[in-house]
Amino acid sequence: MTTQEPPDDTRDDIDQREDQGDAEGEDLRGAEGAPARASEAVLEGRLAVPVLKGVEGIDVALALFSAFCIVVAGTLAYYGAVGIPFHAEDQRLIVENVGVHRLATFGSALDSEAPRPLTNFSFALNWTLTPGSARGFHLVNVVIHLVNGVLVFLLARRLHPKGTPEAVSMVAGLLFVLHPLNTESVNYVVGRAGLLAAFFSLVSVLLFVRATKDVEHVRATALGLSVLCFVLAWACKETALIVPVLVVVVDRVMRGEGLRKRLAVHAPYWGAMALILAVRMTTRQGALGARRLPPGVIGHLARLAVFPRGLSVAQAPPEALGGMALSLVIIVAVAVGILAGRRSVLRVAGVWCIGALAVSVLFAVGE
Repeated sequence: MTTQEPPDDTRDDIDQREDQGDAEGEDLRGAEGAPARASEAVLEGRLAVPVLKGVEGIDVALALFSAFCIVVAGTLAYYGAVGIPFHAEDQRLIVENVGVHRLATFGSALDSEAPRPLTNFSFALNWTLTPGSARGFHLVNVVIHLVNGVLVFLLARRLHPKGTPEAVSMVAGLLFVLHPLNTESVNYVVGRAGLLAAFFSLVSVLLFVRATKDVEHVRATALGLSVLCFVLAWACKETALIVPVLVVVVDRVMRGEGLRKRLAVHAPYWGAMALILAVRMTTRQGALGARRLPPGVIGHLARLAVFPRGLSVAQAPPEALGGMALSLVIIVAVAVGILAGRRSVLRVAGVWCIGALAVSVLFAVGE
């Protein structure tokens, strides 16, 4: 049986349809691949752009590098603290205080003289996550301290005028992290009260700076969060009551004259402070000045801040006459420096140090 060949015109039609089908298939595949090629082109374009470019990119890179240096330096200085066991007051206030062993009962462990509820809550949370482990408690203290060092650096960046080398602000953070006077707060678990108070105080001031970046249009949300952080700082330790003063000083350093026009922005802090003091006075008799501290204590502590020699967990008070004279000399010297540097970071640092010491004496806990 023989196969008949199709006519020439029929064969041409078949070839033409096959060619047309191939062309349509190529067009279809091309249309389907177009989005993929477009996405690849966009991705390649993005990868070709530097992550940090221009002056702004350099600033970000320097800030990240400075923060990294602060964290590394603090880690090297305090890596040994993680291995310290519970000691002295840690035993009484944490190990033997069953109230902080559960989140549901941390309120029963509050001291009527110095309640510090947020600090006790952190102890209860720490015990829940790492029960009976001093290593876990010390690790948290070290981490908070390192974060505080970075926050000090960020605040210094905000306060220094434009054009100030990044290294200047980094030194401020390094000085805070490495200063020997902070070793008690870091190595002593119960010293976490000061660490947490410093953390929330720094966040409060930074949020204030952000809220008032544009004086004409204050960011209400940032301002409200700043006041909330101030209250949380006080819930950690009473020395946080210096925050309203810091806010005023920071405002003065950053913007110079015209504080009277910005009193409404400062008012929430003073209102919160008045409420805190009212609650304090109604819940504790003799809340202010409950104990007479030995003369010269403020001067002694101020000396340790400048010349940290003879550090001890249980500081022996200086002799009355010498301590009083030293107190007067140091306070006058710091006051002169603060007044001389009208718009300097020294003013903020001096107010914080002297103010924190004054509040510590004001709320001294009786034995």
